[in-house]
Amino acid sequence: RDSRIEHRVVPAGPTVADSIANMAFYFGMACALAGQDEAPERALCREVLLPLAHQGLLGIGIDRQEAAHWLGYIRGRVETGQNGAVWQRAWVARHGADMAALTEAYLERQESGRPVHEWRV
Repeated sequence: RDSRIEHRVVPAGPTVADSIANMAFYFGMACALAGQDEAPERALCREVLLPLAHQGLLGIGIDRQEAAHWLGYIRGRVETGQNGAVWQRAWVARHGADMAALTEAYLERQESGRPVHEWRV
């Protein structure tokens, strides 16, 4: 295959003009999505992007159950709306801006092995 989609915005283009075009595409999409209501964004992930990711993983030989397992973490984030940044902001809102305590709480939850969408504040 000669084509691919990259998240490496700047190094994906061989010239300055290519790099600017890539950044314009990426940041334009990100800003447009960020300005939308959460429901369309979640629906896009759940109904389009997750199935595409699953299909892509199967296409490169990843076992169906393993693909479903790992993408289940992403599905959990989509369904709960909680990722690491959301959890951190909620923790600070509840406990205050004690960054040492935030780091300790974050480490405790990391060590639990539970995915971030299951973490409680």
